[in-house]
Amino acid sequence: MHPFEHSIEYLASLQDLETKLNRAIAGAYPAASTFYAKVGVLFFRWANDDIGVEPAEDRLAWVLQNIYGYEVSRVVIPSDHNSKRMVIGALLDMINEYDKPNSLSIVIYSGHARGNANQCLWSGTIDSAVTVDWLLVRRIVGYQDHDMLEILDCCYAAVAAIDSPTEVLVSSSQESVAGFEPEHNFTMALADILENSGGRAMTVAQIHAKLVRNADKYRLEATPVHAQLGNELSGSICLARLGDAGAGNFEVPDSMEIQIVVTAYLQGHSLPPDFKEWNRFLRSAVPRNLRHMDIKIEAHSLVNTGLALLQFSVPLPVFSVLKAIGPFRYLCVAHSSNLFLRPTVSSAIHPPREEEYCPRPPIELENRPSRPATPAGGRPAVLADVLRRQGTPRDRPQTPQNEDASC
Repeated sequence: MHPFEHSIEYLASLQDLETKLNRAIAGAYPAASTFYAKVGVLFFRWANDDIGVEPAEDRLAWVLQNIYGYEVSRVVIPSDHNSKRMVIGALLDMINEYDKPNSLSIVIYSGHARGNANQCLWSGTIDSAVTVDWLLVRRIVGYQDHDMLEILDCCYAAVAAIDSPTEVLVSSSQESVAGFEPEHNFTMALADILENSGGRAMTVAQIHAKLVRNADKYRLEATPVHAQLGNELSGSICLARLGDAGAGNFEVPDSMEIQIVVTAYLQGHSLPPDFKEWNRFLRSAVPRNLRHMDIKIEAHSLVNTGLALLQFSVPLPVFSVLKAIGPFRYLCVAHSSNLFLRPTVSSAIHPPREEEYCPRPPIELENRPSRPATPAGGRPAVLADVLRRQGTPRDRPQTPQNEDASC
């Protein structure tokens, strides 16, 4: 057995790879079975909020209530000792109301936050002494069996995704500042995407991909993050207008989706022999009910390292689910297919035609005599001889001061 097999995670077989890919693709896109009968939304913001989140919250609440038909509640957190009690109480009320089969709870927060691996501290102002530790509240309240989605628009928001029992969509990573302008922020961007969809079914993985793809358009200062560690078995949560179950009104993938190059180690003795067969195998992992969609999966490279090191690209929504269900690692964003397999594709660097290539002649080095050794007196022999012929300053004839020195 190769020693790498003791130190890295790997896929046990081609069948293992196919199964996980199939699950990830099915979980990244909506299906009629993923629709909910009842959805509740709970907004949180601070009474002493100093960045002006209320207009963005107003717009997102309107979209979810009027286009999607969800039940919306809004809580203003007091900037005093009652803050934690109010947040916990509101969460418990929501869980009691929506802890039923085929129900979904959505928690949305906008405001300041700071934190580390163990804390996500919400606050009304950046230096407020009154805070709510969201991770602690989540542990105290506990979540039941129904699905729950957390949406956080704050700095360092991805801290909430660490070991989260729920699916999470947040505005920034663990190390980044989210930034907030009245018209250009994560909450406004989310509201715009949902409103433009008209209530068509979209998974959170698809919504995240749209946010990332349009980050420049919405002037987002940080890259949104999506995680579903607590929901990997059932796929990404699907948001759709209530009453549309089974209508087939889905947001379908398109050719503009960001492609992510993924790496994985694979154990197996009977591997496809070339790229054509690899691509055929990868595409066969697409579920039959989704094969009419433009879901692009492509092989990039295969290297024998004892285990097979495979690189292939998938759409960003698929990667969001795939990374939660197997040993798949992000490598980069793909801006093209494998260029080695496309010799007709023009390159940014054009090699010259053979008849145009004129190599430069070799440079001949001048053959200079070596420098003579310096005698014991301290001057090179050549220099000493020149000075001898010219005479030293004392021996040289002096020009009389009353005579013209010109010729």
